[in-house]
Amino acid sequence: MKKSRSILALLLAWVATCLVACGGPSATLPPPTYTPDMIAQIQRFTPGVQQVRDRLPELGSAIATQNWSNIKSLLRGPFGDLRRGMTLISRSLLPADQPKADELAQEVFRHLIQIDKAVDERNLAQAQRNYQEVLQDFDAFLQLIPS
Repeated sequence: MKKSRSILALLLAWVATCLVACGGPSATLPPPTYTPDMIAQIQRFTPGVQQVRDRLPELGSAIATQNWSNIKSLLRGPFGDLRRGMTLISRSLLPADQPKADELAQEVFRHLIQIDKAVDERNLAQAQRNYQEVLQDFDAFLQLIPS
């Protein structure tokens, strides 16, 4: 009798384990999406960043004409608040998009710093190369912003 009880208990434990392991379909969570509040928050920061993007051709023509003082003025003036705007936007994106946005923002800043160094060295080739990289990284960043 004791033997049959232990076998029955073992059998019931095994059945319970199988039922738990092979339970019904688990509820799947919908993918995260932007809420209207999130989009409104992002849209508050976007115009300032977009204005800087709109002024990038000015930087390109200043580099092409080797107008070193104008390049410095643009980097210190209109582009000076860019880091703050890009950081606020990237923090407001979905968690899946934040690492890419942070990486692109860092690349934009790195290239702007390299342009600043190129101005100090009067290195036209380095300034032009980094300007092209700024354009690519900036546009990739803007693609992450929901509309």
